[in-house]
Amino acid sequence: MQVLSAVDGGAYLLTFLDACVEEHPFMVFPWMEFGDVNTYLTNHQSVDRRYLVRRIAEGLETLHTCIPPIIHGDLKGVSGPH
Repeated sequence: MQVLSAVDGGAYLLTFLDACVEEHPFMVFPWMEFGDVNTYLTNHQSVDRRYLVRRIAEGLETLHTCIPPIIHGDLKGVSGPH
């Protein structure tokens, strides 16, 4: 888990802070001032969505081209329980 914070120096990936592997495992990342991407897009209608999609794709490429590659679960605009 420690490798997450060092993969790209924060260019695309959030700094990994901690994890809990008890009954409901989860990872802890820094608080995001603008919330999740869905909330951000709702509150910032004029944002360049193509730019955001490109940055997300570049972040995924960063994960996938690590040696060994970093495997992730499903990605969604909102992280956390629903």
